[in-house]
Amino acid sequence: MSFEINNLDKWTEKLDNLQARFPIEIENFMIDVAKKLYKELKERTPVDNNAKEKSNDLKESWKVGNLVRNGDKYYIEIFTKVKDATNVEYGYRKPQEKGKSPDDKSIVYIPGYHMVKISVEELNKQLPSYFQKWIKNNGGIM
Repeated sequence: MSFEINNLDKWTEKLDNLQARFPIEIENFMIDVAKKLYKELKERTPVDNNAKEKSNDLKESWKVGNLVRNGDKYYIEIFTKVKDATNVEYGYRKPQEKGKSPDDKSIVYIPGYHMVKISVEELNKQLPSYFQKWIKNNGGIM
C-alpha cells in the first residue's frame, strides 16, 4: 500500500522556518503589544491644566522597559517615575482650598482618570484579533 502527500516538502520547510523564527517572532509580537499599550496609555494620560504652567510631566514620563524572558514567559514593564501617577490613576483626597468653603477643614475627593485600567481593558479587547492576524502572518500554524 502506498500514498502520496502533495506539497509535504513545502509544509515541512514552512514548519522548520516557523520553528526557527518563533522565539524572535513572539518577542516582536510582545514588543508590538507593549507599544500599543504605551500609545493608548499616553493618549489617555491627562495634562495638568491646574499647574502654573500647563504640565505634560506625567504624560511624557511613561517608558517601555526591556523585554524579559523567564522560562516560557515574557514580560515588558510600562512604567513612570512620577510620584503622583497613582493619585491620577485612582483618585485622591485633598484639603478644600481656603475661601472655597465655610469649613476650611473639609476634604474634597479628586476622582481618578483610570488611564492604565482603561488602556489595559481596551488592549485586552483588541488582543484576540491582533493575535489572529499575527498567527495568519506567521504561517497560520500554532
